[in-house]
This record gives sequence, C-alpha cells and structure tokens, in this order.
Amino acid sequence: MALDIAGKGTADPASFLEAVYQCVDIIQHRYEYQDQRSNPIKKVMPEVTARLIDERIDE
Repeated sequence: MALDIAGKGTADPASFLEAVYQCVDIIQHRYEYQDQRSNPIKKVMPEVTARLIDERIDE
C-alpha cells in the first residue's frame, strides 16, 4: 500500500506526525518518572530546611 503512493504526493502525514508525538510523550514520561523517583530531600529548598527545628526525644 505504501509503495503504491510513494513519491506521488498523496500520502497523509497524520500517521507520521502521530508517531513523532507519541515518541515525545514517551520521552517526557520517562523524564517525569525519573524526576519523581529521585531523592526527594534534594528537592527541598534551603529556605524551608533552615526553618526546621529538630525534636528532642527523651527516653
């Protein structure tokens, strides 16, 4: 089927564009997955951690 319309300018680029968009989505999801599972302590801003007070536990 693809060889029948090759080089004639009648092919619909929608399938190709959808494949490209799917690739972009997969790459974005992989980055999001890695970011969500990275060390959460590194994401805490220094301003927040500077205001924290350690609790003292007496046993």
